[in-house]
Amino acid sequence: SPSTEAPTPTVAPGPIGLPPSASPAPRGPSQGNGVCFPGSSTVVLEDGSSRRMDELSVGDNVRSGLHDETSTVHFFSHRDSNSVNTFVQLSHSLGNLTLSPSHFLFANGALVQAKDVNLGDSLQWT
Repeated sequence: SPSTEAPTPTVAPGPIGLPPSASPAPRGPSQGNGVCFPGSSTVVLEDGSSRRMDELSVGDNVRSGLHDETSTVHFFSHRDSNSVNTFVQLSHSLGNLTLSPSHFLFANGALVQAKDVNLGDSLQWT
């Protein structure tokens, strides 16, 4: 079950993670192309170091939970350095999370798409 220890996001009203007067910067024509995160996103490796997602290799072990759980990178299902995509950004007390609008995450105890997270929602992860 998801942990409820995560911070409440500080996303602005309007488009997620942006001030009400702003709009998301389009990164391509499609939100449904299967890309979950931009290559510039960073992950924490098993040894505690950080690496950009576009610099990961098969076999890398990345932290994937609150309690130092790790997952091994087995393959890249949609690694395409030439694609352009649309992302949303959720800002919270621990930093920012940039992901595709249709990527699922836990908010308020329910599995929702990132585009449906609202100001004041509680993010959770396992």
